[in-house]
Amino acid sequence: FKFSSIKLPLPALRGKAGFDDLMLTLFTPKGLYIYSHDLSYKTSSYGKFTETRGSLINITAKQAGWEAALRDVICQLDSDDNGCQQYAHVPLSEPIIMQELHARTCFRTLFAFDGVAMAELN
Repeated sequence: FKFSSIKLPLPALRGKAGFDDLMLTLFTPKGLYIYSHDLSYKTSSYGKFTETRGSLINITAKQAGWEAALRDVICQLDSDDNGCQQYAHVPLSEPIIMQELHARTCFRTLFAFDGVAMAELN
């Protein structure tokens, strides 16, 4: 998962972040995972462009396959080694989420072919 253009507080650039709380949302086949970020875990800069472009958060998995990779990323974020905290997990089956997904053109095709063999192939 990659998050970019995050205006973190940086010495000599800005004393405060460009936000009150940094909330990351992971959109996955298992639902939305919403985390409060600690402003330091897996952050990096764009060098001299950080002032204008902001910082980057890049959380990668060491596992192959999306389910194993998702478990790995969730374990990383839930680890006691950082200050990130899970705020919520919202299944895609929640009515408000389903309503929004059905309203998006790219998901209409996905739902139309739900359960069809090889429907996810391009």
